[in-house]
Amino acid sequence: MAGGKYMSRMSISIFVTLLLFLLSYGCYKTVSVKEVTPESIESLAPNEALIFGRMRMIDNGKEKGNYISATEQLDIMLIRIEDEQALAVKRVRPDGTFLWKVPRGTYLLTRLRWWEFRGWFPMRPQIAFQVGTDAEAYYLGTLRIDAEIERSALSVKIKRFTIAVADEYGQDVQVLTRQIPSFQGGIEKALMIHDARIPVVTESEVKQSTFTNVLRSLGFGLMTVY
Repeated sequence: MAGGKYMSRMSISIFVTLLLFLLSYGCYKTVSVKEVTPESIESLAPNEALIFGRMRMIDNGKEKGNYISATEQLDIMLIRIEDEQALAVKRVRPDGTFLWKVPRGTYLLTRLRWWEFRGWFPMRPQIAFQVGTDAEAYYLGTLRIDAEIERSALSVKIKRFTIAVADEYGQDVQVLTRQIPSFQGGIEKALMIHDARIPVVTESEVKQSTFTNVLRSLGFGLMTVY
């Protein structure tokens, strides 16, 4: 009998833990975004496009030279406003450049999260961009993060950071031509917009109704998704 009560209490504990986990992450669906390869470009659907650009992280005054290693990694979360779809990006290249395939639509970059052996430190960058309907590839620009970070032997904490977006198309277009030399599609600039009017939210808090007016004021019109 005692064993049955113990199992019942344990089952309730597991249920509560699982419920809290689900609530903490919200009910949104998450799709992993993978890096583009010459093979995957052949399967580019009409409702998909390429996005490319560069990340630059200035860590306590020193620019990072390697953006992915055994001890460091950048984790990014995108939310497509039209259907509140979450896209998790697990990788930029070691030099900070990126080339991804995503569904067309209007996006918020809700989270940049840097991992190192001391732990994670997240940033909410207030970034929006749009992957339109006219081109097969869109250039998002260079996202520069200038951060002041406090570290101890066992912990890491971001104290403050600033965000800026630069147009370095002449340099960064080589990201596309170098990796996909056979690419013959159209390219458009769609620079990321960093704006204080974009609310700082978690992924589960992103609702189309909340952001429609904000995005409209930034010059974005929501699309009809496929």
